[in-house]
Amino acid sequence: MERLYCMRRTPVLLFAFLALCGEMAHADFPGTCDTNPSRCSCVYTDTVTKKKMIYDLSAISKSDGNFWFSEVRGDDTFMYFYNPCAGATLAGTCTNVVGCQNFFEDFVGLGALQSSRFTVERSKVAIQYFLAESRGDRYMNVFLDCREDITTTQLTAAGDLLVPYTYDFNVVGKDACAREYKDGFLTVVVGLTPGSYMCIFGFVILILYLVVGAVVQRFKFQKSGVEIIPNYTFWVGLPSLIKEGAFFIRDKLTGLRGGGGSDYEKL
Repeated sequence: MERLYCMRRTPVLLFAFLALCGEMAHADFPGTCDTNPSRCSCVYTDTVTKKKMIYDLSAISKSDGNFWFSEVRGDDTFMYFYNPCAGATLAGTCTNVVGCQNFFEDFVGLGALQSSRFTVERSKVAIQYFLAESRGDRYMNVFLDCREDITTTQLTAAGDLLVPYTYDFNVVGKDACAREYKDGFLTVVVGLTPGSYMCIFGFVILILYLVVGAVVQRFKFQKSGVEIIPNYTFWVGLPSLIKEGAFFIRDKLTGLRGGGGSDYEKL
């Protein structure tokens, strides 16, 4: 009975571990840093190695009043513009700003360089900007997605689909990576964070779980077909469990807002 209980708990624990490793992916960044003198760079001390590191986006910025990233189609179908290190100008309220949205026939500013700050948002390193606007204050989250294999850094735009007037962007490529900072000089650091090691370890465990579990199911319990998948019943039922959980939370929230009850039986 105890062994069966452990087998049933294995996929749950593994699922939780993989989720945790994602939260640890940027455990080396403390969340605050020195942005002087440039508002598009961030010098900080790695919380694990204690080395001085820097994020610096000056290589993907213009200083002539134009945007480095131009006419990037967002998930909301609008066009976006971004220039990390200096204010740029187009039209409308896009005057001396780092971010701009082409909203139908108008241009709307999204962020001022002076408001920039490096932080951790949704478990990712991000630069946040703010701009007071008569039609509603605008906010920007520019997430830094370090990819050493992408030599030409790219910008993707999600728009404000998640939170109104808060615009999400992703800078993807080698220029979004942190470098070692020594006496004003940058050196390339090739390495993995503790969170990355946790993710690798988790995926190795996942593969072992599937392979060893399949062998046990096939030769010990004489299973065949899809039933050789370890804890097959659990994985098949997982979507319905997630759905029921979502409905349960929805019903609870609806009950709190409307004063009504829930269809679930009270325990």
